[in-house]
Amino acid sequence: MAIVNMLKKTVGGASVSAVAALTFALAAPLTVGAAHAETAGGGNPSTGQNSSPAYVDDGRADGSVGNDKVHVLTLSGADCIVVESNGKFGIIDAGDDDEYPDGSDPRYPWRPAIATWGQEKQVRAYLNKLGVNSTNLLFFIGTHPHSDHIGWADTLVREYRPKHIYTPVYDDSYSVGDSINALWDNQKVYDDLVNAANWASATYGATFDQHVKPGFHDRIHMGDMDIQVIPLAPNEEYAHPGKLMNTNLISYTALVKAHGHSAYLSADLESGEGKEDYVAGIVGHVDWLKAGHHGLSSSNSESFLKTLSPSLVVDTGYEFQTPDRLGVPATQGKYEWFDAYSMSNAGYDALVGTFTPNGITRPNYLVGMGHVFNSTEKRTWWFYNGGPWATTGWWKDYYGGWHYFNNSVTAVQNGWVNDGGSWYWMGADSFMVTNAWVNDGGSWYWMGADGKMVSGGWTKIDGSWYYLSASGRAYTGWLYVGGKWYYMDPTTAKMREAWVNDGSGWYWMTPGSGAMVGEGWHNLWGNWHYMNSIGKAVTGWNAIGGSWYYMDPATTAMKTGWVNDGTGWYYLKPSGAMQGGGWALIDGSWYMFYGNGMMRTGTVFDGGKWWNLGANGKLQ
Repeated sequence: MAIVNMLKKTVGGASVSAVAALTFALAAPLTVGAAHAETAGGGNPSTGQNSSPAYVDDGRADGSVGNDKVHVLTLSGADCIVVESNGKFGIIDAGDDDEYPDGSDPRYPWRPAIATWGQEKQVRAYLNKLGVNSTNLLFFIGTHPHSDHIGWADTLVREYRPKHIYTPVYDDSYSVGDSINALWDNQKVYDDLVNAANWASATYGATFDQHVKPGFHDRIHMGDMDIQVIPLAPNEEYAHPGKLMNTNLISYTALVKAHGHSAYLSADLESGEGKEDYVAGIVGHVDWLKAGHHGLSSSNSESFLKTLSPSLVVDTGYEFQTPDRLGVPATQGKYEWFDAYSMSNAGYDALVGTFTPNGITRPNYLVGMGHVFNSTEKRTWWFYNGGPWATTGWWKDYYGGWHYFNNSVTAVQNGWVNDGGSWYWMGADSFMVTNAWVNDGGSWYWMGADGKMVSGGWTKIDGSWYYLSASGRAYTGWLYVGGKWYYMDPTTAKMREAWVNDGSGWYWMTPGSGAMVGEGWHNLWGNWHYMNSIGKAVTGWNAIGGSWYYMDPATTAMKTGWVNDGTGWYYLKPSGAMQGGGWALIDGSWYMFYGNGMMRTGTVFDGGKWWNLGANGKLQ
């Protein structure tokens, strides 16, 4: 009678006959957990009371080979894994759904980063293809309360009716390490799953366990398969307000064994709080590893990978998020590597492994995948069917960068690629260079917006003009084209304008056109200059048109007025022409000049008279 009363209380007052209650109690001797009636969470999480038996055993082991499989669905950024043995199934996580809080219910606020896409169609289609139904689904494990793992779990439970349900206890109030935004819709997806599990317990007698303890009721025997549920927080010390630092670290993970081989399905296991060390001590070597936390940088430490030493790693995230420490071993042949994103793009809905006495086998997957290593090797590798593969052609990475493989496993670096008659430059990081200059062997080449090398004539780049040869090389120094001379900067290859000194003298390059001016007088910036037959600005004394002119040695500008060239004083008229020999009235004073134009000083005899010119040349 005590059993009957306990069960009546457990089902929250639902009408249960003594006979029915007793029958149920005999079938499941441990007490059912929190109320089975439909309830909302919002701070009152269910705390199932170890309602599973000491272990789950479907009693169908027959030792047959080929009927024991693990199916990792290619959901790209979410988890759903199906394990199969002799016609029975178990499901670990259910992917995301398209239901999410809109903020109308205060228990479930809208937060940025809440996933608004669903994968239920993909999951349902695959389960139906396998023939999963309410008669053969032995268990469901919701690893932890993130929507990319249990978003669709409530619907899965109601539609496919697993006989045993597992998920850790949770409430938003526990969290202190997760930011507000990192809480996403955790509470809602958790409450939805708990409500569905309680419904399943009340409706068809499913067991619901939220308190998995190692060595007590952590084993599921399904056909020839043994599944060990490994809770990352077995003591549940986090299950108090303000104690939970990272929701991922309360995950229920699973070690699957059959025919002497194993696969570890790590949910969102991360390196924090020593969790990977804890797991490694339990799991040891495995054949297959579902990488922790979708293969992100917060998981899969070198020591963890070394201990597990898998022959195959699959991550349910995206290739471009995979850290080098997870990707590099694949280049070294330590394990095969697949990511869900690439497999999905190739049209595969799951990666399937079959347990055999010789290992876990898989089909050949015609999946090509490029990966950029950023910190250790600084190059891009190509993978095919799980391992490095020599290939030829272009690959565009997730962020839009282009890479080229030339019958090689690594993309071209620091070199030219000719494709379709066009040339491309692949940089030191293997990325195709665009909208940038490339210096190769001391010559400059311009790579356009499409990555193609630009060639053949004048090209304006960033407001400056350049002249590119037929081979793409940017001219430097003097350039003669179209009957005119131009000067291209020896360092930058830019067309120079205005004054240019090539080391031999000054030249004037017409602003706007860049063409060098020819021989003759030129008024430049308010000063007169004279260019000789090769366009060089003359300096010092020059006889031009029958007159002498003096050009400033520093500026090449024509001088006027008084000039001392180091030999004496000369007078240059306003026209710049030198004053010739004889007397000249200048600024109200008389001066006398030699025939070469030099001013005379002192006492001078001229015209039969002596004249005193003084030390400054003025007539006294």
